[in-house]
Amino acid sequence: MAALNLVAWAGGTGRAPLTIAITDIVGSTPMRERIGDEAMDSVLDAHSRRSRMLIAEHAGHPVKWLGDGDMSVFRTADKGLDYLLALQADPGHPALRIRGIVHVGSVCIRKDDVDGRHVNIASRIGSANTGAEIWVSDQAMEDLNGLRATRHSHLEWRRHAEVKLRGFDNTFTLWSLSPRALLV
Repeated sequence: MAALNLVAWAGGTGRAPLTIAITDIVGSTPMRERIGDEAMDSVLDAHSRRSRMLIAEHAGHPVKWLGDGDMSVFRTADKGLDYLLALQADPGHPALRIRGIVHVGSVCIRKDDVDGRHVNIASRIGSANTGAEIWVSDQAMEDLNGLRATRHSHLEWRRHAEVKLRGFDNTFTLWSLSPRALLV
């Protein structure tokens, strides 16, 4: 059975509320310099295969490969978070450390891409997250809190109030997952 394209998965073109997840490999440029292009291409291939497998397992849809990470969409914030938790636990190569973000908002669905203000917000949250952490927007946290999923009850979050994101006049409340919560 052929995989659905993004438009079919999302139910058509136009605007739709979706969860955006973006991943990035921490320190990929120094790693490439250290191990060389050929070895890094192999590492990225393994990581990409693992990421795409996990996106599918968590009922998401890949949007695009970003060079050293993925942008994907999910119908709910908990599915996006579950994907990121699984990818951090096994990124496809033991030397990799992953940062990830989850944001919820209305996006414009194009043929094989999403765009709009909330995609920009998600991207900027990714820029604010400089470590191998998972960060979520206040909108995503609201969805996660409303669900109260028992599988997430052990997670500890740190609130970051009034975070300035490049290109936006207002500030945002973001949440980062405590690294020790990932060890449980």
